[in-house]
Amino acid sequence: ERRAARNLHHTEAQVGPTRRVAAGLARAAARLNDTASACANYGMLLARWPAGQPEPPEITEARNYLEQPACAPAGP
Repeated sequence: ERRAARNLHHTEAQVGPTRRVAAGLARAAARLNDTASACANYGMLLARWPAGQPEPPEITEARNYLEQPACAPAGP
């Protein structure tokens, strides 16, 4: 599992922030129980999705994942 997490972070640094990459990285992070990375990547995916565009299943998945308390922004 540590190796998979290392590979995840290495890939993230190498590839950069595209919508497709953000979705894949978010899913991988969620499977590795790296909630902070999953929340960040799902958030990036939503932020990069053009307003008014039809929403594919990945966007619904991101919205659902971000609803969990662990993804809520930290309060003051």
